[in-house]
Amino acid sequence: MQAHAQQFTPARLLGMGGTGIAAHSGYQGALLNPATLVEGPQIEGGAYYQDVSGDGETSTLSGVGFLDNGPINFASGAFNYYRWRRRPSSGSKFSSEVFSAALAERFNPVWSLGLGFHLQRNSIANTENNEEKNLDVGLMFTPFRELGFGLVGTNLLPIDKEDIPLVFQRPSSVGFGVTYFHMGQFQFRGDTSTYVRGLAAGKSKYALGFESSSHEYIRARGGLARDDFLKENSYMLGFGFDGPKLRMDYAYKKTTTEPQSELHSVDLRLSF
Repeated sequence: MQAHAQQFTPARLLGMGGTGIAAHSGYQGALLNPATLVEGPQIEGGAYYQDVSGDGETSTLSGVGFLDNGPINFASGAFNYYRWRRRPSSGSKFSSEVFSAALAERFNPVWSLGLGFHLQRNSIANTENNEEKNLDVGLMFTPFRELGFGLVGTNLLPIDKEDIPLVFQRPSSVGFGVTYFHMGQFQFRGDTSTYVRGLAAGKSKYALGFESSSHEYIRARGGLARDDFLKENSYMLGFGFDGPKLRMDYAYKKTTTEPQSELHSVDLRLSF
């Protein structure tokens, strides 16, 4: 069992090691760095689903998201909603639902600033309920079309740890990421984050990701990740179909700490 709640990462990002602090990822990017919204399409919406099973335990997550990045808006805006359900092999079932809203604005040609707000409602065995509100702040620096840098602080507000069980607590962290496009066909990403509060304070996590888009519509992805606090190494594989309007993504994740556990993730997106 994980020591604390983990950042949800949709399939498009998960397939590249969970990287995305400096990525152009539409409404999904708001979950890792709200400042990246300015690089997304004008209008985008979609749905996602994840399933984790192994060791007699199952966990599912489903959600929807929307991005409005139109030219008449004063800022780019995104909304995500997802619900996470976990069914341990023994003990009580528990679940969370998260409402996430984000705004971003480009304040000069190469810099953008984003703010994200999360409301998380938790339930244990449908009887014990609590909620957590938190805030993300992100920066994006894009000196060239092929190169981007991101900086983000996540879950910056203090929480009442007596009211929020550890398994639901979203860890506070500061992260940095870089994305590089090569020849318009290959994308390389790297993210690093350091936990700044709680049991994980001072520990870091790292991720590397790769995407090949040598075919007009087909994307092949791969990634690696390391979490020092969980002492966990992970590898991810993914692929996607990027049509003119319709996009679909799949990702697979395997970890060394839970060798019997497998994660499958699927996204469906429409862009205009």
